[in-house]
Amino acid sequence: MTSKNLVFTLLIIRDPQHMRMLIDLKNIIARQLPKMPKEYIVKLIFDRKHEAMVIVKNDTKIIGGICFRPFDSQKFAEIAFLAVTATEQVKGYGTRLMNKYKEEMQRRGIEYLLTYADNYAIGKNILLFYCDSFRLFQKARLL
Repeated sequence: MTSKNLVFTLLIIRDPQHMRMLIDLKNIIARQLPKMPKEYIVKLIFDRKHEAMVIVKNDTKIIGGICFRPFDSQKFAEIAFLAVTATEQVKGYGTRLMNKYKEEMQRRGIEYLLTYADNYAIGKNILLFYCDSFRLFQKARLL
């Protein structure tokens, strides 16, 4: 893999120097989730309780990211959005992002991840990333 193709993951902390990155992530999410109201995306991306992790390609361009809200005292995090630009999909970037995210959550002591997907988002990625949780929720509904 050449340095041109390297992908870097950066945890965005809420400060003014990361505002451009947050705007880029908001735009990616809005393009990949066209049925999601833009106001809702903005509300969560810029909410101080939410955090974001992004994929930065070639040290300059954000190609995807994940927006989440940690609930440290309950040891879980809610994943609000996960998106990768259309031109960079099916290259493993989403999987790499999710793996980095899970490593970060484990480092913080987060034990559970919660997410929601509507009919437009359900597919291979949900099963790939959340199959253990999915089975757990299936069992819980049967009780």
